[in-house]
Amino acid sequence: MKNTEDIEIRNLVKNLYESSEDSLYSIAITGGGVKAVDWLLSVPGASSRILEVVVPYSIPALRKYLGKSIEKSVSLDTALLLADKAYEEAKQKHPDKKNFVGIGVTASLDTNRSKRSRNQFYMVAKSDEKLLGYSVIFNKGFRDRNSEDKITSKAILALMYEVIGLKNHIEMDLYEEDKFIRYSKLEFMTQELFQGKKDYIFVDRSGLASYYLDFSGILIPGSFNPLHHGHIGMMKSGLKVLKDSQVLFELSISNVDKPDLDKKELMRRIKQFKGLSGIIITRSPKFVEKSRLFPGCKFIVGIDTMERIVDQKYYQSEEDLSDSISELKRLGIQFLVVGRSDSVGKFKSLTDIQIDKSVKSLVVEISESDFRIDISSRDLR
Repeated sequence: MKNTEDIEIRNLVKNLYESSEDSLYSIAITGGGVKAVDWLLSVPGASSRILEVVVPYSIPALRKYLGKSIEKSVSLDTALLLADKAYEEAKQKHPDKKNFVGIGVTASLDTNRSKRSRNQFYMVAKSDEKLLGYSVIFNKGFRDRNSEDKITSKAILALMYEVIGLKNHIEMDLYEEDKFIRYSKLEFMTQELFQGKKDYIFVDRSGLASYYLDFSGILIPGSFNPLHHGHIGMMKSGLKVLKDSQVLFELSISNVDKPDLDKKELMRRIKQFKGLSGIIITRSPKFVEKSRLFPGCKFIVGIDTMERIVDQKYYQSEEDLSDSISELKRLGIQFLVVGRSDSVGKFKSLTDIQIDKSVKSLVVEISESDFRIDISSRDLR
């Protein structure tokens, strides 16, 4: 006899098939969420809705399916690659059909061996018109693998509902300590940032965006107008100095010296990062404001920016400057400073600027031998 939950799930799948008569699903799953496959295929009508389910479970199988190597098997980037592959293969194998939906899922769930990584999943749905995704970071140690797989599978159903515009009330049974993250196209999310309702948006290098990021790595702030190889060099230097750190760029829509960005200009600048790196969009022009969002992070800045950070003209008073420096220390912030040539061609480093001794503990210099690219966005413009 089927229990109540089995009946509810069966009805959810049945409703999905009946309400999406034109949608055809191609699914690629690795690492978890396999219960969803059983649920989807055990309901009458599956053969007319599900085109293909692929489970490239091992790393070699995953690489072979995608036709390329990957940095991390469990990441938003990999979930997007899986969704894109499933979507494109459906189009190629069924040229006489349309309204395809590619679903890509990658997960690392509870296991019987010790592991340092999180228990989490990423999933992305791609249709002709939409691109969206979910992720859950589980509160590790509070569930077994079977329970985490069931939640992952329910999330797959919820994502399938949302991508075709159907409302659903699927309960994923998450704890308060679990973290659910929703990803969407950036253009649908910027309004809340401009209205001041959100402090930042994280844009993955895939182009998907979310309002959440657990981050304490290296940030490279800038206006990126345009992005140039000097910025890329700074990213590589950061990875060299702190090998295990994540490096992201940061762009504020507000600036202490320049006009605020509008949405059109913001989108133009963000497009430069697609396929290269993630970027955080904030409305925090001052470093103390950025630091409150991401305590414990390290900023890579140019020597000119470092001068402005300690320049009193950017503060209301000397006391305001002192309070800001004290707060940066409390937040565990560090500045990795790179030098550059001045207007007469002389290389300018930390020894050439005045920094109060109260600031010196926050500053580490990246040597000229490790990084020197004498170029600026202004020069390129």
